[in-house]
Amino acid sequence: AANALQEEWDLGVGSAVRLDLPAHWRSLYWALATWSVGATVVLADRPGAGALPDPATAPVDLLVTDDADAAAAAGGPAVLVTLAALARQSGSPVPADAMDEARELSTYADQFAAWDEPEGQDPAVRTTAGTTAYEDVVPRRDWPAQARVHVAGADLAELLEVALAAWAVDGSVVLSRGPEPAAGRAARLEAEGVTLDLAGS
Repeated sequence: AANALQEEWDLGVGSAVRLDLPAHWRSLYWALATWSVGATVVLADRPGAGALPDPATAPVDLLVTDDADAAAAAGGPAVLVTLAALARQSGSPVPADAMDEARELSTYADQFAAWDEPEGQDPAVRTTAGTTAYEDVVPRRDWPAQARVHVAGADLAELLEVALAAWAVDGSVVLSRGPEPAAGRAARLEAEGVTLDLAGS
């Protein structure tokens, strides 16, 4: 994904990428790709996400979305993401200016070398709550080393914070999406090796 950002759209330090995606593992690698090229993650407004940037007032260089209509209305380059894990192409018509992530992303190289590096004070994340610099983007949490953190019902901003905090202690994240059945919950978390449950009981 980082190679695609550089090679397809020449994105780097000073560029902005709007992630119009739910809290999902694909959203995490698009955020990491954006930071890998030194660009800014802009979080888009989604149901339940709170007041986040209005597309009309927060111009970006690329939209990454799972909504074909949003990709078509972007008025510029876009990536259409298919959330299904094994999808080989989008199940929706792909607009002319959009990349079909499921079909095209694997054509880019696995190894990555950034063309430029951001400074600590460069913007890493932008929301209407403000801008977070690269030097401040990793939250400080008092978590044990190699914590395996369970989170559920998170919006993308929260998921990014949890993931960065977990990775900072060499940990990992278990994400539950949608309603979580109560039956067998403790056994599921144990099977996943969860050591820190942020989703509660």
